[in-house]
Amino acid sequence: SPSYVLTDDARTGTDCVASGPDGTLVDIDGSAADGPYTSDFVFDASAGDLDECNGITIDGQYVYLATDTFPFIGRCVMGEVSGDAVGGGGAGGTPPGGENGGAEAGGGQTGAPPDAPDFAEAAAALGFTEDELIDALGSPPDVDQAAEILGISVEELTGVLPPPPGG
Repeated sequence: SPSYVLTDDARTGTDCVASGPDGTLVDIDGSAADGPYTSDFVFDASAGDLDECNGITIDGQYVYLATDTFPFIGRCVMGEVSGDAVGGGGAGGTPPGGENGGAEAGGGQTGAPPDAPDFAEAAAALGFTEDELIDALGSPPDVDQAAEILGISVEELTGVLPPPPGG
């Protein structure tokens, strides 16, 4: 079963609006998470059998599963891409670095693209976990929102963030 649960936290952010049944915009900032938005759910490894990408290893093969509850289909990919896997021959099996994509062995962020910035150092400098920093930044990243969520200044946050990929 999936390992996502409804969060107990109220929704946060700026310009958090949704279309109401009659087409009017409804302010949802501060409202209770009740399931219609992806951000209403948080990963809790103890809540189910599947990892954060809706995958599991069965008989030595890592597989992604479709489920009848959130997240329904995987929202990320495990492992690392190598030139050997391109064009076949590398499919199946446990992803490189183990079931968590190498995160346990210092392989970087789980499911992150190879050129994704590493937020571990920035998070440590700010006194937060890497997951807290990444969650606060959101996708696409919003530095103003993250600073507000974390209770720090935008300048303090941007001062420790790594440069964006290719920049």
